Amino acid sequence: MSRHDVLLATAAPLIWGVAFVAAKPALAQFPPALMTALVYALTAALLSARAREPGRTPVVAACLIAFLVATAAATLIFAGLSGLPASLGVLVVQTQVPFAALAAWLVNGERVRPRTVAGTALAFAGVALIAGWPGGRPAFVPLLLVIAGAAVWGLGQALIRRLARDDGTTLLRQVALHAAPQLLLVSLLTERGQLDAIRTAGPAAWAALVFLAVAGYVLAYSIWYDLLRRHQVDVVIPFVLLMPLAGVVASALLLGERIAPSGLLGGVLIVGGLAVVVDARPRLRRAPAAEG
Repeated sequence: MSRHDVLLATAAPLIWGVAFVAAKPALAQFPPALMTALVYALTAALLSARAREPGRTPVVAACLIAFLVATAAATLIFAGLSGLPASLGVLVVQTQVPFAALAAWLVNGERVRPRTVAGTALAFAGVALIAGWPGGRPAFVPLLLVIAGAAVWGLGQALIRRLARDDGTTLLRQVALHAAPQLLLVSLLTERGQLDAIRTAGPAAWAALVFLAVAGYVLAYSIWYDLLRRHQVDVVIPFVLLMPLAGVVASALLLGERIAPSGLLGGVLIVGGLAVVVDARPRLRRAPAAEG
């Protein structure tokens, strides 16, 4: 991975962390599936407005990817998080990293490098410090739902590399076009009060929703999907572990929340773990052999 791509891979989860903190008014106003459906609908509208040509990724493949990375993953994870302590939820969601590496091995035949395993374990320790160790015994079913959502999301990341035929922005447009109606159906089947939420939403909630769509989806996911097409999954996926760190820092800067010393140490471990995973050293070209 080049230094330029390392910067891009770092930027995407940092943007996600900031965007989801800034989107708290939207998260508080709309039911989860409805909010995600609205974000994908806005993303599809923004990207379709400037689209020049249809995507090359088959429709069935794009629909399957959208179902896995957006609809199924979001539905399972949100359902599970509602029954778990926030700190444990943050930690368990990060199981999407090893699940994605496992799926890449099973689906694409990608070899998981030892340095990826070591670096991911170190970064996981950092996430655990940031999340804290909640007391009590977590409910089994919510825990299982979050893990299932993380596994589904990981499978979707592997399929992006295998099935996608477009650049990141074009693929995101296709995913958003399929994910929006899928998630709207999930919301209609599992949630209540959608019309009231839309009718009573104030300017802050709508502004937060737009910011989440533009920054967290149009910008960050375009970068992310493009990286997944060009690099092994086990190289790109560990950068997701930066998101909890970005969320903690953004909460401190935007909301005035205090960063605990364990959070600072956790951040150091996450960055150190990613440094182990990624080799951004420039490759030296061999000099051509002399003729004669």
